[in-house]
Amino acid sequence: MTPPDDDEYAVLTQKKLDEMIKLHRKFLEGDSGGSRLIAKFKDISGLDFHGYNLSNADFTGAIMRGCNLSNANFESASFFAADLSKANLENGKFKRADFRGAMLASANLYLADLQKADLREGVIMQNKGAKGWDDYEKALSKKPKNNHTIFSGAKLTQANLSGTRAVGADFSDSNMTGTIFNDSDLRESKFVNANLSDVDLSGSDLRKADMKGSIMIGTKLENVEIHGADLTDTITEDTINKTLNLLEEPVEDLIKAHELWIKTQGQAGKQLDLSRYDLRHQAQLKEHTLTAIKANGANCVHLDLSGTEMQCAFFDRADLRDAIIKGADVRGTSFKNANMARINLTGSDLSALEVKLKGGKVTHVKTNLSAANLQHAVLKKVNFSNVILSGADLSYADLTECDLRGANLVGCKLDGANIEDAFTDKK
Repeated sequence: MTPPDDDEYAVLTQKKLDEMIKLHRKFLEGDSGGSRLIAKFKDISGLDFHGYNLSNADFTGAIMRGCNLSNANFESASFFAADLSKANLENGKFKRADFRGAMLASANLYLADLQKADLREGVIMQNKGAKGWDDYEKALSKKPKNNHTIFSGAKLTQANLSGTRAVGADFSDSNMTGTIFNDSDLRESKFVNANLSDVDLSGSDLRKADMKGSIMIGTKLENVEIHGADLTDTITEDTINKTLNLLEEPVEDLIKAHELWIKTQGQAGKQLDLSRYDLRHQAQLKEHTLTAIKANGANCVHLDLSGTEMQCAFFDRADLRDAIIKGADVRGTSFKNANMARINLTGSDLSALEVKLKGGKVTHVKTNLSAANLQHAVLKKVNFSNVILSGADLSYADLTECDLRGANLVGCKLDGANIEDAFTDKK
């Protein structure tokens, strides 16, 4: 494919683009007169795509510098060899999109969903002075300076970034499970608290990369240059907590004893204590009643406890990053100082639990999330009424339609959080 010179690029106006978007909508809906949006080798720099559904659109070789693609749907769209320098792709949907050879210099992909996207041989660096294809190779040799590409909080699950040049890019807090990154230039990039589980980094250059607190379980690091990289507090197979084979009895027997303990109100059986154990692969836990279990400091990364009854449990200081606890009864549970980044609690009940004491007296045990890290968490329709969230970090969390009435939010961080249609005491 031979690209045109910069001077030959047809410039599209916002008005013309809006007309094409209307026709594309008809195309997606199957209406007569609709047509797929094709903007191959067009100059659409600075135009606004915010919020539109442009799945399957074709932007091959287009100049899209500074475009606003935020909150839009570009699923399966083609950005092959497009120039997206300084574009805003924040919170956009780019599943299975084709970014091969694309320029993403100083682009913002914060909270973007790039699951199964293809970014092979992409250019992710500051590109000063390059004009489309003319100075493409010259741009590759330029040393990146300050305005690096932002991937922080992005979903890059199973994306293909083979051969990507991402010097100085910021992947902090992103979920990159299963992403292919082999033979990539990742010098000085940031992966702070990112989930790099099963990521293939073979042959990549990670010199001076900041990997602090990242999850690197199953990460492939063959022939990786890692001199000067900061690996402080990373979680690997060598640093995980105690495995359950160290328990005095099989975990199945301990769970049965715990359920008996619950049923008899402590008169028989034994309370289950899995504190500081590695629970990542214990899928059978969700099949049992986990009321009042102890799992303080446990490794629960990726653990699925959806639909579980786990009232008055203890997960203080536990690592629950990327865990899935949808539709669960979590009333009265303690998550003090827990790391719950990117957790999915959709539809769960975290309100106060009413407990009847001897003599008929009633008390309410509040769910405690004080000082917990809930950055980028999915908290849609969660019942947080009367919960303790003091000092918790809910930055960029999705709190759509959740119930926050009576919650203790003293010192709680809500920077960038989505609280659309949430119930609060102010309503």
